[in-house]
Amino acid sequence: EIEVVLRFVLDQMGETNLEINYVIEKKIKNAQNHLHCFIRCNNKKKLIQCFRLGFSQLSYHQSPIFDLESWKGYITKHNNEIKTLKNGK
Repeated sequence: EIEVVLRFVLDQMGETNLEINYVIEKKIKNAQNHLHCFIRCNNKKKLIQCFRLGFSQLSYHQSPIFDLESWKGYITKHNNEIKTLKNGK
């Protein structure tokens, strides 16, 4: 379901250079899926609005990434593969 919502967000954005790089993990305490990602986009406000439309419950933390390689290492710590969605427009 998360991947369907991410595709919805990508389509709603209509942005040529949008790229969503993500990993889906399960929380240890309740096995609930959650998302780690890094996104390249031009309109962050619209991006958050599209995420709110797609996910009925949305909690997020946004911060600048100063060391992308370390972030990639963190989100793949359980041998998760980073998946990428790009806007083909």
